[in-house]
Amino acid sequence: MKTTALLDLRLANQQLSAHNFTKPEEVVAWMGALQAQEYAQSQWAIGVRLPGLQDVDIEQAIAEKRITRTWCVRGTLHLVHADDVHWMLSLLAPRIISGAATRYKNLELDEKILKKTQTILSRTLKNKKPLTRDELTVVFHKAGIEAKGERLTHILYRAAMDQLICIGPKRGNSGTYTLLHAPTVKPFKDRPAAVAELAKRYFLSHGPATVNDFVLWSGLPITEAREGLETVKPLLTSFTLQQKEYWMNAKQPATPKPDLYCLPGFDEYVLGYEDRSHFLPTQHKNLVYTTNGIFNPVIVHKGTIIATWQRTFNKDNVIVTLKPLQPLPATTLKKITTALQPYASFCNKKLSINEL
Repeated sequence: MKTTALLDLRLANQQLSAHNFTKPEEVVAWMGALQAQEYAQSQWAIGVRLPGLQDVDIEQAIAEKRITRTWCVRGTLHLVHADDVHWMLSLLAPRIISGAATRYKNLELDEKILKKTQTILSRTLKNKKPLTRDELTVVFHKAGIEAKGERLTHILYRAAMDQLICIGPKRGNSGTYTLLHAPTVKPFKDRPAAVAELAKRYFLSHGPATVNDFVLWSGLPITEAREGLETVKPLLTSFTLQQKEYWMNAKQPATPKPDLYCLPGFDEYVLGYEDRSHFLPTQHKNLVYTTNGIFNPVIVHKGTIIATWQRTFNKDNVIVTLKPLQPLPATTLKKITTALQPYASFCNKKLSINEL
């Protein structure tokens, strides 16, 4: 298989060139989880996979708790289907918590204090509206617990890992925290079954992909990731490219002809793989993502990144600034304008484009 065919398959399986779902929560469940450090970017990560929706539709799905925003895969903020959040955290959180032990110690957060903070959170949020960080700082201060800056972040982070809280709806420009809903489905019978489910979600939605891609995405140890892949191999097929084995859906539907796509920052198409050389020339990688883990929005043409883009808003317009990785022909720039129109509609704005 050629690299171009691999990219065509990824575009289809990631629901960029193919669109097999109608609801935001269906897309999130199919993808396993969607990176969500930047809330607006994560909204468009769903919107670009569900043409015709607007950002308010995504907000409604989150407000109705069909989708949960919380620290989950790799301990970073993700959008997760409400039915999946508890089993994913049960699977992934213990290793993340263990890895944070030294930081807890440096912040003087032992298990006794963390348990006390969670009791306070449970009592405070039980019958109240979601609260902001500043409001929670006051609550903890009244209880004799210093909770500011990084110390507060880790208190809230641990409570999310322990399936107590999640991110609530925004209040103006401030984020809030609310209690996580109770489990809605039965847990998996054991850890290997949960690992297998995560592997299935990943390889069906992100394939063709390698086991090392799955390790990077999931945060699982390599041995456990291999065991998960082994369990779901009857659902998959594989091929070798450049001496690496790639796995994907054994019942792969026909792939649509690839087009041009305007993807958000932190999109799974870029973030979901260890080896990004197939779609991003090495000499340009620093323009797309930084050493401290910031992934810029990108323009993808026939599977390859050709530009980054940034947006600002005024009352009526979204102003998009393009940064091509190399000079682009007028025909491609015209395609970019066409591809950005759905984003403007998603934001309920008119489109204006600048090129650097």
